[in-house]
Amino acid sequence: MSLINKFKSLQNNGSVDDILKEIGADFKAEKRRVYFEVDSDNNEPASRYCAVVRDKTLLAIMKEGYGIVQYSEAVEFLNDLITKGSTSVDYGAITDGGARLHLMCTTNYIAQLAAGDSVRCYFTVSTSHDGTESLLISCTPIHTASETVFTPMGAGVIKMRHSKHVKDRMAQTARAMNKISDYFLNFTETIDRLKGLTVTKDQETIFVTMLEDGDSQRAENIRTRVLDIFHFGAVSKIPSCQDTLFGLLISAQFYADNYKVVRKSSIRNEIDAFIESKLSGDAARFKAEAFAIALRLEKM
Repeated sequence: MSLINKFKSLQNNGSVDDILKEIGADFKAEKRRVYFEVDSDNNEPASRYCAVVRDKTLLAIMKEGYGIVQYSEAVEFLNDLITKGSTSVDYGAITDGGARLHLMCTTNYIAQLAAGDSVRCYFTVSTSHDGTESLLISCTPIHTASETVFTPMGAGVIKMRHSKHVKDRMAQTARAMNKISDYFLNFTETIDRLKGLTVTKDQETIFVTMLEDGDSQRAENIRTRVLDIFHFGAVSKIPSCQDTLFGLLISAQFYADNYKVVRKSSIRNEIDAFIESKLSGDAARFKAEAFAIALRLEKM
């Protein structure tokens, strides 16, 4: 199942309050004192740290002296964009019991590749309750035909500091949206070039070898799977992807978004691990590396 199918598809996205309520993120986090065990009979306060909690659930440990950021405050800037009609929040998710919030927002920008095949300009807003962290806005375009999400990372990620001042928030929002627009314009020019380049068998081999090097069985399985997706899987039926460098890139993305193994942990369930990995973890880095390799092959 693809990344966007792990998010909740939003039906009521008229305002930030509606969005947060629909995905269960309309709760209020609280700041609590943290204690550590001195011995079996005594606990002492950890003066430098505090806890962020939701009811009786621990969400995070943060440095004392910083405020908690409520989700309604962190993403309030989206109300201005929604009202203007320049943004629609299509997907949302909370992970780690509510410790992280992710909203996938679309814009009016779209790159049409062929009939029923396009790349739409989405950006993902990610935040937590920790006042010491910045809110992240990541350019995450979606290839509609394959339902895969690009995660360029690096230049495609914008940090916004939390602010309660309206003028400051509006100025930050305007700068962020300009950066998203500029990035997507350059991005679509690159995509247009990649879909026009036919790849040879040698280039296919170079691509998957650079993507997953090594002699292990695992590495060989990944290389084989990506090429199978390219030649025989769902990607092979998409016109812009057939025998093109763009198709190799999308095959790597399709593998990462649908098949790359993600392991849950004692503090993170399988779905949460899936979302975090595909957006900013191992799978996201795999997709970003595939994009970088495609650019290097373009110049060969």
